[in-house]
Amino acid sequence: MAPSSRSRCGRRCGRRRPRGLKLPEPPLLVAGAIGGPLCMCLVTPLRTALSLASQQPHATAWQIYSSIWQQGPATAWTGATINLLTSSPMFIVLGPLYHFWKERVGGVMAVVFSSMVESLVTYGPQTVTAQMAVWGHRSTSMAEVLCPYGPGVVIMTLRNAVAMSGIRLLSEPFERALLWGIDQLSLPMPKGMVTFMADLLASSVTSILSAPLNQLYTFAVIDLEYQQAGYLEKLPLCWLFLSSTYLVWGNDGHWHGFSSTLPRDLLLRCVFHATLMSLFALAERISVNLWARFDPANLSDADGLGAELSIANANDADGICPSLGYKNRFESLGEKGSPLQQT
Repeated sequence: MAPSSRSRCGRRCGRRRPRGLKLPEPPLLVAGAIGGPLCMCLVTPLRTALSLASQQPHATAWQIYSSIWQQGPATAWTGATINLLTSSPMFIVLGPLYHFWKERVGGVMAVVFSSMVESLVTYGPQTVTAQMAVWGHRSTSMAEVLCPYGPGVVIMTLRNAVAMSGIRLLSEPFERALLWGIDQLSLPMPKGMVTFMADLLASSVTSILSAPLNQLYTFAVIDLEYQQAGYLEKLPLCWLFLSSTYLVWGNDGHWHGFSSTLPRDLLLRCVFHATLMSLFALAERISVNLWARFDPANLSDADGLGAELSIANANDADGICPSLGYKNRFESLGEKGSPLQQT
């Protein structure tokens, strides 16, 4: 018998490597690397409005949006270049990495792991963008684009986990509810439209839940007193910011209700985050749709996508996509019930 050409270390590593390990599918990588950054660049003005809102508690949503456009598109798209160049890792985490983890540890833990990685790769760019939107110029206190952590990173991780849950955990129940309602009312509606509406509604719910966390993160990276405070001193500053921003206190020290700032921030967060997540989920479906349409052989049966995303099975409402790890939602964006492509 001829001796093996591999070394002893190579043979041991080969035996220990999991046989079922699958890399993310190409259409998901394309959606994360290209589609996601384009979506982020498109909604930059909506993100800028959130940054300004944290420093203008008494301004209305209309006043904030108007102030963004007063000096032209260049001001509205402040930080768009940074977002375009650095958000690919973020959407690769939200897309391919999430599906990779979900296949192994389930959806909830995949959201937790992905949100932690997302914070490490996006803390620098998002912090610099927020600081540029408020300060308007670079200063010695501004963070570095490649900095993976800093003040507010824990708050950012919690925000990311809540925000990601929309299209990853809540969207399918919303879609089933919408499909049931549409079926009861006998309304003609394309399957792709139903899926997009489910993503939008689910993202709106998580946007509302994550709005205070998002504003608290912006406060943490903007407020110099918070950045210079110790760990135990940060908690009272967080409570002071939230209570002074969202709660109304009387002269007697008693709580009298919520301020008008709360519904404003919920609206701003919903407009930005729900739009971004829905567009990214749509970009994922379009990417897989086009991949299956123009080159279905690339979706190998061995990886599970070939069988589930093939043109013949694209209309299977109960199909489970093993590689993507969730219900096959990549239906046609056109006629109701039509497959990806009919030839």
